[in-house]
Amino acid sequence: MKVVLSLIFSLFLLGCSRTVPPKVEYKINSHGAKSIVSSKSCSDETLRVVQAFTPKYLMTTDMNYVLGKNEQYIYTQSKWVETPATIITDELQKVLRESKIFKQVTSFKSRGKYTFVLETNVEDFMQYYSQDETKSFVKVIISLSMIDAKTDETMTSQRFQSRKSVQELNAKGGVIALQKAFNEVLNKSVLFVQKSCQ
Repeated sequence: MKVVLSLIFSLFLLGCSRTVPPKVEYKINSHGAKSIVSSKSCSDETLRVVQAFTPKYLMTTDMNYVLGKNEQYIYTQSKWVETPATIITDELQKVLRESKIFKQVTSFKSRGKYTFVLETNVEDFMQYYSQDETKSFVKVIISLSMIDAKTDETMTSQRFQSRKSVQELNAKGGVIALQKAFNEVLNKSVLFVQKSCQ
């Protein structure tokens, strides 16, 4: 009886000590986005980039994907380093600062004065699979609005989108494709902001 109890206890301990593989963390950045020539008409102005408005699934570090037409799942062994909402806001701010269109580009946390406000609405930032899981693509859809800080009036708005095929049918492949699509949208976004100053 003692031998049987010892064996059961040992098996129980083995089951409890089973290691769960760590989640792979992914990030998206603006590396690869093109540099834009600065615009003199806004060189003395300040732009404030507010936190992007996003669907709820982009406000967590969970990495989501869609199967078929309407089934949404979460990758169990992959996640974002930061929420996509934060990543998109930070990277947009970074490329606009590097473009030198404005004297200063500040975040939504800044208390300083600003001339313009850039609002971002993220409509899609997702990997999609066909129902049979033999094909995959990503979509990035972002709308931008330039607002005059003095009048609170929208000066101009535009919607940008990019769709890229996924070569490796997994989370890593989706991230690579999202990186390409996001950089494409970032380039168009900076051009849009630059034209808003002309």
